[in-house]
Amino acid sequence: MEFTLQIIDLVEQTRRLGQAAPTLMSLITEVETVRAGEIEKPVRELAPIAVRLHGLAMQYTAQLATLSTSQYAAMKDGHQNLAELAKACAHVSFAATMCTFAIHRRTEVLLYEDGDETPKASRDNLKSAAEELMHAAKTYRRQAQRLSFRLASTPARHEDQQLIAQALAVTPANPEPRSSTAGPDRDTPGNPSTLADPSPAVAQQAAPARTAGPPKLNPAQHRALHLIDTSTVMYAQWPRKRPTVDTGSPERISTRTVDALQARRLIGRDVRTGLHEGQRLLLTTAGREALLRLGPAPEPGVPAPARRTGPALTR
Repeated sequence: MEFTLQIIDLVEQTRRLGQAAPTLMSLITEVETVRAGEIEKPVRELAPIAVRLHGLAMQYTAQLATLSTSQYAAMKDGHQNLAELAKACAHVSFAATMCTFAIHRRTEVLLYEDGDETPKASRDNLKSAAEELMHAAKTYRRQAQRLSFRLASTPARHEDQQLIAQALAVTPANPEPRSSTAGPDRDTPGNPSTLADPSPAVAQQAAPARTAGPPKLNPAQHRALHLIDTSTVMYAQWPRKRPTVDTGSPERISTRTVDALQARRLIGRDVRTGLHEGQRLLLTTAGREALLRLGPAPEPGVPAPARRTGPALTR
């Protein structure tokens, strides 16, 4: 079975994880209310709760399946987080079963002569259901807080972006292409340079016709090309706001430089994430070949020669 890593909206998934805890806590309150009574009408009192819990168990399991095939699994501690969510799904499912079993224990006197006519057995089942729901609620609250932190923290977000890019590069459905001009260490998995080849998910990556010599770039463009090749450079833009370029270091790249490199098809943006989250800038095949032909990048912060202004000096 071929596996393809899907890019999903993690902000929406965070919202859904955050909603799970209060929903489960409200159901705990309903379970405890029934448990405190005599449970004289077990089907009417418990069946609606059991139905809701079974529905939530299916909903949470579907979300787990979605997260397991998305970039969430490639993020830091992704597999550990998925394991915790799988356990939380099991808690909810077991709580639903306990509520259904509580109905049976209260009505089994109609089927068996030695059935317990008191609500004690059902109360024990409901106590177990409430405990299972509490475990699940704590897990969902913790996972929502954890994902929210990683999306809000710039260093954590950049770390996850690299892990996701590496996972995408080695996914069977998106095999990592190799360039015959790559250096001895350019085919190493995880090297940022191996992620720059064109793919359907990367915008503006088509390479122009090859030329015999290197393209003519100014020092800022040459330096930017080098930074994009060796580090994680993110391009982001919020609605009605100017775009920003984050290099993750004190060195800066202007949006004008990015636009110029994109216009020449030397770089592209990874559109598997939204602009508000940030899209990683990647070299195209033409960009990598241009960088090889241009040679070492100029040192950062070298001022341009000052232009002489004013009247010419005379002797």
